[in-house]
Amino acid sequence: MLIHQPTNHERVVWYGGDSTQLHYEQFIDGDWKQLSVKTLMEFPHSVKEFKRQVEEFYQCPTDDF
Repeated sequence: MLIHQPTNHERVVWYGGDSTQLHYEQFIDGDWKQLSVKTLMEFPHSVKEFKRQVEEFYQCPTDDF
């Protein structure tokens, strides 16, 4: 699992394995609630590219990519 969590109440999570999905979650009522999911058409070939896609999704979790 990799987590991008700039604040205490929201984050983007990749759960690992063969998953190609990023999950935007917010901490609501004492639990992490999934609000949006982005499926990557092709998994990034570098950590830098993966980080860029995670940060873009964090900035606009409801936009279609």
